[in-house]
Amino acid sequence: MIDHKNKVTTKEDEDALRRMRCAERIKQRLTALGLSQADLARESGLSRGSISHYLHQRNTPNNLTAASLARVLKADPTWLSGYDVPSQPKAVPRELDSETTEKALELYQDENTRVLLDVKRILSEEDLQAVITLVKSLANRK
Repeated sequence: MIDHKNKVTTKEDEDALRRMRCAERIKQRLTALGLSQADLARESGLSRGSISHYLHQRNTPNNLTAASLARVLKADPTWLSGYDVPSQPKAVPRELDSETTEKALELYQDENTRVLLDVKRILSEEDLQAVITLVKSLANRK
């Protein structure tokens, strides 16, 4: 349940709030840039159906999809996905060649890698540093 101060009280509510924010933010950037949904689909390489799903709050984009949307919409991919971060990226993402894109997709298809990438988006800086320290100490035990 989301109370009158937009406090999220369940995981389902948190997901619903992120889907709502994602839809609103994509619409906001489309309007600001004078783009249509068809333009976004064409320029991002995503299907019109995927764009529609985000705009109708059915789901939120994964990391790679958010990066594609962010490139076209000139916004931070994490912000577009509904998280509370600044709307503008720290650096403008560069175009990736097909080999790099293929490697990124291959990495993201590995469940363990995907978990690490997704966790990075939602952890606080302090928690992220704790995870990095733990991983480094485990790697040094070998």
